[in-house]
Amino acid sequence: MRIKNLGKSIFTNWPAKIISLLVAVIIFFIYRMDTQQQFSIPLEKKLPPGFAIANEYPSRVDVVLRGVKYRTPLEESNFYAFFDVSNIRTEGQVQAEIIVKLLPEDLKLGTFEFEYSPSLISIRLEQEIEKKVPVLPNLVGAPPKGYKYEYKIDPGTITIRGPRSHVQKITEVTTEKIDLTGRISEIKSFVKITTGNSFVRPLENQEALLQISINQEQITKTFSNIPIILTNTPFGLQVMSAIPRGYVELKGNQIDIDNLDTEQIKLIVNCREVTEPGEYVFIPEPNIPEKMSVINYDPKTIIIKFGLR
Repeated sequence: MRIKNLGKSIFTNWPAKIISLLVAVIIFFIYRMDTQQQFSIPLEKKLPPGFAIANEYPSRVDVVLRGVKYRTPLEESNFYAFFDVSNIRTEGQVQAEIIVKLLPEDLKLGTFEFEYSPSLISIRLEQEIEKKVPVLPNLVGAPPKGYKYEYKIDPGTITIRGPRSHVQKITEVTTEKIDLTGRISEIKSFVKITTGNSFVRPLENQEALLQISINQEQITKTFSNIPIILTNTPFGLQVMSAIPRGYVELKGNQIDIDNLDTEQIKLIVNCREVTEPGEYVFIPEPNIPEKMSVINYDPKTIIIKFGLR
């Protein structure tokens, strides 16, 4: 009889009872939302000596605190997240449990719900090793045509350190980018060194002194069909033989040589020693613009016959 009465009381006026239950659930969730705080805190690590982590893993932990209101809201600094694998002594994959503590530890919060994620991460432990590698400048672009560059970098080698598998793959390190586009003047500055690998770091030097000298490029070019010009020809005598043409090989700045007019190049024969008819041997002398030098020319000697007019 009592069971019958209990069932009757449960189902009596059931719409009102369902509405009351829904209102209670809504109030409960509103209260939870009203008393909820969220944080993202840095994840610290405790590793065995001489070991490093060789894979990507979360660097922060998301913390959710529910069920308590504070006169002064908690801050990120009130939480400390870490994992401890310092007891591991061999390389390999490790499942690390994340622990979150409240700071200071004697802080009284009363009743609350404390959640965080992730709570477990997978990391690969490897021994840390060191290695010496060359430092190369990361140069992009180029000076204008006709210019070339040379560089010096100090230090020329550095020691890097990191997880074994990552360090073994690195054969060189580079500097930050230096753009040479359109540059014609010297560059001298300290530049950052980068390993190109977030797991590997320079052990000593973080910067290098880079000196780049930019100068006009020197080239050689042969000019042919160059006229031989006679000077100081004697009065009353005339040239009786054909005068050949020659060639001159010059060295100079590329810009100057590319813009050189061949009419500026001559082979000069000075006839001041000629006093009477006959054959004479002369040594032509190249006549060229300044800032250039003669590498070779021809003819080296020439025989010219003079006769009376």
